Amino acid sequence: MNRDFVQVGKGFPELKAWALAWLLQIRELYGRNRKRLRHVPGSTERAAAESALRDHVANMAVRRDIVLADEKLRSPWRT
Repeated sequence: MNRDFVQVGKGFPELKAWALAWLLQIRELYGRNRKRLRHVPGSTERAAAESALRDHVANMAVRRDIVLADEKLRSPWRT
């Protein structure tokens, strides 16, 4: 997944900022998952971390849907 955004950023200079923004969101996703995994399953801390992770995934999905709804969207954004 990350590799696709890196390729877009390198291959299309006008999309570099767009690709970097997604890479930062993916980085945040991995960070939240690492935080979740540090806590004991079933603990309050784990539940809070899981909630934060799920919220981040939901926010990314909303952002994705907004981007994909743009009729002017062209490849490689659609990949």
